[in-house]
Amino acid sequence: MNLFFNLLRNLSTALAVVAGFATFILAFLIGIDVLARKFFGISLQGTDEIGGYVLAAVASLGFSHVLFERGFTRIDLFVKRFNVRLLNILNVTAYVSLAAVAVFFAQRGVATYSDTLLFNAHANTPLQTPMWIPQGFWVAGMVFFAFCAVLYAARALLLLFIDQSALEAEYGFTEFDEEIAEISELSSSATQPTDDGKRQ
Repeated sequence: MNLFFNLLRNLSTALAVVAGFATFILAFLIGIDVLARKFFGISLQGTDEIGGYVLAAVASLGFSHVLFERGFTRIDLFVKRFNVRLLNILNVTAYVSLAAVAVFFAQRGVATYSDTLLFNAHANTPLQTPMWIPQGFWVAGMVFFAFCAVLYAARALLLLFIDQSALEAEYGFTEFDEEIAEISELSSSATQPTDDGKRQ
């Protein structure tokens, strides 16, 4: 089971990297468009349209990575004062709710994508983009996120009955000192000297 979850985590990281590269390419295109407008008085057609597609795809492709990294925003001002049992129940409820929302969006996304394929829909823009292309990336990300969220919620429910400590460690709030230690570890690895004596 741990091996399977690690595989999903690695896949989610790969999707996040793809999303990052897509964002970088979008920024490059926008920069070229800005320079072309300023110095040559011309514009790359469709940059804003492509930007919308990229941002939608980036969001859905990054959801699963945020899930595995416990990066979703959670307000812990009061709940951390609860006892471990109640806190674990709240954590499980949160992940089950997240899975339900993810499944709902994935279902609606697949239904919309089916209609797009059925009617061969194109964007009502100068690019006339076939909508199955941008929607395909978005739907793929949402379906993968829903799949991971359901498995994550099912694991949380299982741990609630068999291993409370593991549930708290894997699904609980990240402690402030843990975040500092993680940041410090990343900083030290980035500045660690390489074999030739130079810093990375």
